[in-house]
Amino acid sequence: MARNMVSHGVADCVMVVGFEKMFPGSLGSFFKDRTDPCATTGEMMAATRGRTDSPAAAQMFGNAGREYMEKYASRISQLEPESGSSS
Repeated sequence: MARNMVSHGVADCVMVVGFEKMFPGSLGSFFKDRTDPCATTGEMMAATRGRTDSPAAAQMFGNAGREYMEKYASRISQLEPESGSSS
C-alpha cells in the first residue's frame, strides 16, 4: 500500500511499521519432509570456518562479516566512530 501511494503521487514519503510474531528460542525448522534451505550454507560454513556452540544464525552473520572483511581488506577500526563525531 505504501509503495502504491508513493508511485501514484499520493504521498512523497511514507513510514511502514510491522511486526512478526516469533516463537521463543532459537529458530527451528517446521518442515521435516524436506531439506533445510540453509543446509548448503551450514555445510559450507562448517567446512570453511568450523562450528561452535553458538546459535547457527549468529555464526552465519558473524562469518559473513568476517568474509566481507577478508574480501575487501577492511578492519574493525573502520567500524568505530570517528573522534569528534556525535553518536
